[in-house]
Order: sequence, then structure tokens, then C-alpha cells
Amino acid sequence: MEHVIVLVMPAIDPAELPALTINFEYGDTDDHTCVKGPLDLYKQFTAPNKTYEGYGFLEVNVSVLLIPDDIERDWWGSPDSYWMRQKVRRAIKLGYSFAAFDHNEYIDDIHEINISLDVRQGRPMTESYRTRPTEQSPFGDQPCPRHRHDYFGVFKDGKLFAYALVPQCGEMMLFSRILGHGDRMSDGIMNLLVYEAVKHRHENSNTRYAVYFLHNSGTTGLQFFKRKMGFGGYTVRWELARPGVVVPSQASSRLRGVKEWWRGRFARSPS
Repeated sequence: MEHVIVLVMPAIDPAELPALTINFEYGDTDDHTCVKGPLDLYKQFTAPNKTYEGYGFLEVNVSVLLIPDDIERDWWGSPDSYWMRQKVRRAIKLGYSFAAFDHNEYIDDIHEINISLDVRQGRPMTESYRTRPTEQSPFGDQPCPRHRHDYFGVFKDGKLFAYALVPQCGEMMLFSRILGHGDRMSDGIMNLLVYEAVKHRHENSNTRYAVYFLHNSGTTGLQFFKRKMGFGGYTVRWELARPGVVVPSQASSRLRGVKEWWRGRFARSPS
């Protein structure tokens, strides 16, 4: 995950959090994106957690938005979304729009966004952000709507002012790298980006969950942003197989036994 943040609040009791099961839908098709992507994320998210023994790296207090079936009514129209609506409407009124884009066509704009602030989330920007990005290999054909990568952006007059790299993996979308231009943050560009990205993935991939790293990571400003956009903190159980799909025999024994391992480990978890 490509986050610069790491101001984390005091530890909490995982048992006090609501619990979710999110399925990576490993191997739902034979395409390599449906195999490699879920395995990579599973390995990363379940790596040992240094704070919470017995849990994985991204299993405790994960910042998750539960995407409703009717986004307009139950997310956009919710009384709790008043702040989000005002911010999104401000961005639209100022002439910003949302679209997917090709990374290699906007390298200069991405670089300008990356260096527009010296400090983000209380940390100096790392050298990887300060260095001008190089061209990336195209994502290529992505036939499975449930396993893909996309760059989403907020534009004005053809110029990119905010962007996010958003992998889609089974039931969830992940805000992996997300940045906005430092001079335009008050325009509501990040609210527009998150709202429209979630709508896009829900409409095109039937996505059920949006994940934004840890719920208590970052400055109080970022934590406020996540809360007001509808994200909450959860204990998450990550699954590798779609119901009825068997993990291939060539997978490691640890992965083949994932269902039994999780079942025993979460037997005492809140439902």
C-alpha cells in the first residue's frame, strides 16, 4: 500500500469493533488477474500484525465504507452525508469533473500534484513522491470486472487535480494511492473523487465495500474526512474463494486451509 501516513491513535480492542467478511473471490475466472491479485492482497493483508497478536496487518480497525445497493438514496441522500454532499456540489459548481484516465497521459499533472505539498498527514513527502513518475506498463485487457486496476481522477479544463489508484478485488475496492493538489483541497476535489469512484465501481463491478487503509491512521483531518464520507472501523476477515469455487490444488497448504483456519480463529468474534 502506498500511504505516507502513519500517525496512529492508541490501540483498541478488536472485539469491540463490528466484524466483516470480505471475499477476494480468488479464481472466479481463469484470467491471471483473478488469481495473482487476490493472492497478493491476501498475503499483504494477513501478514502478522505487530500491534494485535493473532491478527493480520490489515484486519483490525480497517476503514471500510459499506456500499448500499441504492447509493443515491442510502449514501448520497443520507442525513449523515450532508457534509459530503456540500463538498461534492462545491467541486461540481467550480467546474471539476470525474473520469478514469491513463497514467502515462498525465505524468506531468501527477508529478505536480505529488510535489504540491511538502508535508502530508504530518509527514514529509518521501522521495518516491518527489521524483517525477516514469511511464508504467499498461494494465492491458482486464476482462473480469471484479479483478482490475483503474486510475480515477478529478479534472478541470483538461488538467488533473486529484487522482487515485484503485484496485478492485472481488467484493472490495481499495484506495491504494490517493492524492490531491495542495492548492485545490478546499474545492472539494477529494470528496468528488471518492464519491464518484465508489459509484463507478459499484455500477460497473457491483462492489460491496470500499477500503481506505486503517480507520484511525493519518491526522485528525484525514480521520474526519473518512468518517464524514461514511467510512467506519471494522475487524475484517479476508476470504480467498467465491462460494462454490475451490482454491486450486497448486496453492500453498496455508492457502488451501484458509477456510478452516479462519473459521477457528473467528469463532469467538462478534457476528
